[in-house]
Amino acid sequence: MGDYLLKGWKMLGTNCEDCGCILLRDKQGADYCVACNELESDHDKDNPAVNEEAARGLHREAQYATAAKDLASSSVQEPDINHVASPPRNITQQEDTVPRNRLTSANPIAVVSSAPQQVSSASQSHAYSQAGEWEELAEVAGMSVEAVQKKLVWATEELGKTSSIENSIQLCMLIKACAEALVALKKV
Repeated sequence: MGDYLLKGWKMLGTNCEDCGCILLRDKQGADYCVACNELESDHDKDNPAVNEEAARGLHREAQYATAAKDLASSSVQEPDINHVASPPRNITQQEDTVPRNRLTSANPIAVVSSAPQQVSSASQSHAYSQAGEWEELAEVAGMSVEAVQKKLVWATEELGKTSSIENSIQLCMLIKACAEALVALKKV
């Protein structure tokens, strides 16, 4: 309203019948309600049918949503749980099975998808007969659950901190992969 007064418009002693705002009169003598007209122009500014910039923004959002959906559907694969895993090897608490540089990867999905997957055809028919091997498998599965839970907590914290849409999508995909991994590990 101050901008209009500085341009030489006059403030009238009457109010707008629609909104109750004080009316202004321009140099040509036409009455003008700032609240009603500014509200309409703000609405028009965001309307893609009226404003070209709003239409471009809507088009970009649609393209990004399509690309994100394609990325999510192409990178998330259903785990194959019909195979028996190879016998567990001895793993100590200090041994790292994933190199540290992978854990600090800029792409958190790479950490999950680059985990080694070794299932040989000979091990598919192998049945565990000794109780010690089952205990060892349960211990390894427990350690795996703990590692996935830590990754899930980390991804959740990072999701709360990030303002990047791309990083948010990747973190959501990582959280989904961790949740699916936890479900599969709990079945072991």
